[in-house]
Amino acid sequence: MLILLIQSYLKGRSFVVRVKKELSTPRIIEAGMVQGSILGPHCFNIFINDISQMPDTQLCLFADDTAIMSSGPDADTTMTRLNNHLIELGR
Repeated sequence: MLILLIQSYLKGRSFVVRVKKELSTPRIIEAGMVQGSILGPHCFNIFINDISQMPDTQLCLFADDTAIMSSGPDADTTMTRLNNHLIELGR
């Protein structure tokens, strides 16, 4: 039931662009959350909650920013760890 409520809240939204006194043709919003909405942060937390954790790397999250950190015995090892995590996040 909650999913249907959120879905109905997000579907069928549109936007226009105003330049001085002129308005563009309305366009349908196909993705994203309503900016400034109460539901936005909660939906983001649900979305980000299952982000992949991997050994030898650490994720740092703040709002909608994500940083991956790692350290290792040398630069090549560290870069490999970071790249592997990025590949995993892309799946």
